[in-house]
Amino acid sequence: EYARALRRLVAARATAARRLSGLDVLLLPTVPITAPPLHARDTDVGGGWTSPRDALLAHNTPWSVLGLPAVSLPVPAPGLPVGAQLVGPPGGDADLLAIAAVVEKAL
Repeated sequence: EYARALRRLVAARATAARRLSGLDVLLLPTVPITAPPLHARDTDVGGGWTSPRDALLAHNTPWSVLGLPAVSLPVPAPGLPVGAQLVGPPGGDADLLAIAAVVEKAL
């Protein structure tokens, strides 16, 4: 099972690399929900999410598993903090950080 999982991971990383080919970055929310109440567990946190932990990891875990560089930037907004996530192609760390610096200055 471990060997099969590694083969699937290699295939998923290759697919991600192909789909990001030609793109500088992906821009998406860092998390799909507003901040849940402190100590919230197994509760409806909106957007169809019933686990705060799952919701808070949903948009950033895939990039870690796929080995892609990603950075989250704070976005000025009223109320609770909001973050935007930039995801780069494999090996695009330096370019991603340069783009993040430009975006951060623009905010």
